[in-house]
Amino acid sequence: MSPFLTAPERRALARCLRMLEVPRGRLALSVLLGSAALASSIALGATAAWLIARASQQPPVLYLTVAATSVRLFGVSRAVLRYLQRLASHRVALGGMDALRRNLYDALAASRSDHLASLRRGDLMARTGADVDEVGNLLVRTVLPVAVSGVVGAGTAAAIAVVSPTAGLVLAVCLLVSGVVAPALTARSVRVAEEDSASARNDLSASALALVDGATELRVNGRAAPVRQALEDAEDRLAA
Repeated sequence: MSPFLTAPERRALARCLRMLEVPRGRLALSVLLGSAALASSIALGATAAWLIARASQQPPVLYLTVAATSVRLFGVSRAVLRYLQRLASHRVALGGMDALRRNLYDALAASRSDHLASLRRGDLMARTGADVDEVGNLLVRTVLPVAVSGVVGAGTAAAIAVVSPTAGLVLAVCLLVSGVVAPALTARSVRVAEEDSASARNDLSASALALVDGATELRVNGRAAPVRQALEDAEDRLAA
């Protein structure tokens, strides 16, 4: 098993993202607001640090006026921009999840009956419910933060490079390691656990639905106990 995404998985993920039908304008607005909020946070920390260091030298108060005002500006703008970014990103995610579910239903309606018969009802519920929610979470918690971090990281490294090219290069390398290498290693370590968890959720949904919908038939046929055992096994796998 590959520790990272295989070629078929990458194609499937790309197809899911296309099925979200996210407007590029809204996506760009969310990235822009997130980048501005993160940049304001960085500027706030840098300005506050400079203000504290400069104030320790006891210069005339007039020399500190702009920095003090900037601290308030960046503090307020960080909160406002973060709030606007949350609104924009969740609007993108919720709209994308709605489009993805609609496209999934269209694909199921166009599928052959023998293919649909091979799918468990619990699997269908999980795929159109929790799995779609996970794709929406992927957009909000992964795609947008990665884009925002890339924009702000590149801008910060470029700004530092203007003052000191060596420091800018070191910062760029550190950002690359922390933003690319570390997440890749983390993804490698949790891949197997996440796959087992997803399988357990699907089994749990399928067993619970079978137990609720076919309780009478299962008791008559003497199959209620195996289904309950499968349900308990799925719960144990999720709790592990």
